[in-house]
Amino acid sequence: MTPKDPNGYSMIVDSPEMKKYQEKQRRWRNIWLVLVVVAPIVGFCAYAMFTGDMEMGEALKYGPCVSLIMFLFGIYPTVKQKMQSSYIGTIIEMKHKTKVHYDNNDHESVVTTYYIVTRDLRGKKHKHKSTDYEGIYSYLKVGDEVRYLPQFPNPFEKKLVPGDTHACCSFCQHMVSLDYDTCPHCKAPILK
Repeated sequence: MTPKDPNGYSMIVDSPEMKKYQEKQRRWRNIWLVLVVVAPIVGFCAYAMFTGDMEMGEALKYGPCVSLIMFLFGIYPTVKQKMQSSYIGTIIEMKHKTKVHYDNNDHESVVTTYYIVTRDLRGKKHKHKSTDYEGIYSYLKVGDEVRYLPQFPNPFEKKLVPGDTHACCSFCQHMVSLDYDTCPHCKAPILK
């Protein structure tokens, strides 16, 4: 049985196993960010060099500008996460909206936005909105007590109650049997 804190939540959030897994994720995210930031500079320079449609000076002007924009988009989630803090609360509202978009070729893309509203122990409401909450959205329900952990892709740890047989992985959002200590899909430690 995984040790619980006095509020009934998993104590492995700050464990060496969890920190090791988070560091591994951070390393891959940073590698991806470097590739995304360098690509526009290389792309503009290659375009200027091989096509002649652009001067190298222009390429060296526009490439870094696009790279800066990519960098800002890349670090935004990390900055946003660091500005938020953990809390314990209750889910008071859940809803989702689906929008259909069409591009110039009439190709359809469907985007679902999930909204989860909680009230913390001090009575403050917190509104969370994401297009990445599909797994957790189907796992949680109004009235569930949760711990909000902004350092995880799935930031909601549900306080387990008798009869619960599964938990939602904090990284990949797969449903995992409480018999497992790590997620069989992404190998992350399970908060249970």
